[in-house]
Amino acid sequence: MDAYYNYASQKGELLELSESEIIMLGGHVFSKDPDCGFQRFLEAFRSITWFSYRKDFPPISPSSYSSDSGWGCMLRSAQMMLYQAFVFHYLGRDNLAKNKGTSAGPLSLEILRWFADRADVPYSVHKFAQLGLNYGKAVGEWFGPSTVALAMSVLVSMHQPKELAVVTGSDGTIYGDIVTRASTTGTTKTCPWNPLLLLIPVRLGLDTLNPMYIPLIREVMSWPQSLGIIGGKPRSAMYFVGCQDDNVFFLDPHTVQPSIQMNDHFSTESFHCPAPRKMPLNSLDPSMCIGFYCKDHADFNDFWRRATEMSRREHSLFSVEEEAPEYATDEKSELTVEGFEDDIVVL
Repeated sequence: MDAYYNYASQKGELLELSESEIIMLGGHVFSKDPDCGFQRFLEAFRSITWFSYRKDFPPISPSSYSSDSGWGCMLRSAQMMLYQAFVFHYLGRDNLAKNKGTSAGPLSLEILRWFADRADVPYSVHKFAQLGLNYGKAVGEWFGPSTVALAMSVLVSMHQPKELAVVTGSDGTIYGDIVTRASTTGTTKTCPWNPLLLLIPVRLGLDTLNPMYIPLIREVMSWPQSLGIIGGKPRSAMYFVGCQDDNVFFLDPHTVQPSIQMNDHFSTESFHCPAPRKMPLNSLDPSMCIGFYCKDHADFNDFWRRATEMSRREHSLFSVEEEAPEYATDEKSELTVEGFEDDIVVL
């Protein structure tokens, strides 16, 4: 626990927790233990992979940027959500509850190398920034939630890790026929339905988060398919991984660290944040991207049931429809940046 207290002291915020249960990624619930309090929650949080600003990496072509400090926080937050999706995909959702440290096995290290700070790996900050050029984003320019969701979808589709399908919501809506087409393409008799990554950019208010959505955010974070939320507060982007009462816990990418050369032997210590940070839900910017991972058809059906029930209420975070209109027939949902990227100004 020394690392926790040292980090929290540096940030000036020792974490205060209530007696309530804590909900984390994958719907995992952590209750306060009479002997060790929320020790299991702290261990689980520290096991989540943390991507932060880095410096002294190879320049991102065609620019001379060798650090993403000051502009890459949304890209790092997206990396965190993607890495967690791959953890669920390859290691299972129970891995979070079982993990009690920061040591990484061979498969975890292999996945981590996909995010190294260089241009020849699938999910580097280089790949995100260079892909942004196609959508009018210069290297060094901020991404909002909708743009980064599109970039994540394209990069996963290009890499195609172990039959993982990806669908990005269009106008806050997931269409069942698009999901079915994406999840059954290239399947076999033994595996008739591909695991699915769902990315849903939404805007839940004008300048501030509408309070009516706060209970719904807590609710979807409790779903077993939950990958958390990419978003933040004005001028910051973060990765939200849990909640307690009306607060959310997050990983903050706004720490500059030296770039790590991911050779045969390297330390993963700098990829784990020693302590959770939290903020009130009502402080969130209304633009965010909600992520879900469905491991199989039954898991997707459970997600669809929950989402359908929510979308029938007076208010919902997003909608689900059985069939897409003609303008949204691509399995990538043809998410466009124009007209949606007011998002948050991120640093």
